[in-house]
Amino acid sequence: MSHYQETLQKANFLRQNGNINLAVKIYEELIFGNPRQPELIFNMALCFTDSNPPKSLDFYEQVLALNPNVTVVYGNIMTLALKKGLYQEVMAVFDNLIKNDSGNLEAVYHRAVLIGNNGNYEQALLDFYFVLENSNLGTDQVAFRQHQISTDIALSKTELRNQTLKSPISEDLNKCYPGVVFKEYQYELPLKLFGDENYYLEFGKMMGFTIQDAIKQQPDYLGWCISNLDNFCVSEEILGLMELKGVYVKEYRRINTIKLKILTNDKVEREIGNDFFDDEDEDDF
Repeated sequence: MSHYQETLQKANFLRQNGNINLAVKIYEELIFGNPRQPELIFNMALCFTDSNPPKSLDFYEQVLALNPNVTVVYGNIMTLALKKGLYQEVMAVFDNLIKNDSGNLEAVYHRAVLIGNNGNYEQALLDFYFVLENSNLGTDQVAFRQHQISTDIALSKTELRNQTLKSPISEDLNKCYPGVVFKEYQYELPLKLFGDENYYLEFGKMMGFTIQDAIKQQPDYLGWCISNLDNFCVSEEILGLMELKGVYVKEYRRINTIKLKILTNDKVEREIGNDFFDDEDEDDF
């Protein structure tokens, strides 16, 4: 092990054990002799995460200026935005990175997460779909499902749908991505739990997806829902589509039929009742 590596290892040990001031002195000495070494500047940024978040962000910017492919930095500066109140400052960093390189998908993705956390789910979706269109995530379903972006999109779709129950969605989404049926966000959820292809799953691993999405991507998941969730059932038409996808639906159909009967009777009872009660940070470089 070289002297440089031994010294860096010592500084890292001191930082990780709370001896920040001493670690900073060693990092400064190393940086003086290696001013363009991203790893050293990255570790300096970690030293100031709690004591001086703006200074930490400044060091992270220096790392990205030297090498924008140090992906761990993107998550760390997003954490500074969310936990240390540096939303505008971090947004400026992301915007500048994207301005200089529109193909920086790490910056686009993390900016989308930050925007979504700030409540602008429509713009977040625009950025998420830009990432999909310009990476293998848009064509590789396995990679997509394994990536955090699949959950981010599902959550954003759910929140956007909730926002647009009272106001129509902007035309920007449909103009930019005509292949995505964004208009379905304008529809109110059906009161019943079956029969509408735009009904959204609001639970589990497919949260934010529609029944139609589930039939296309993982039809057997709907069977699991029928068997395991007390209040979940679908129409006979949906069962037929599942069957066409190769799902063995015999047992699901039996359970589903019972649930439909219960739900129908409950609906009748409620309608009768209404007639009577009308007034009622990562540190690995």
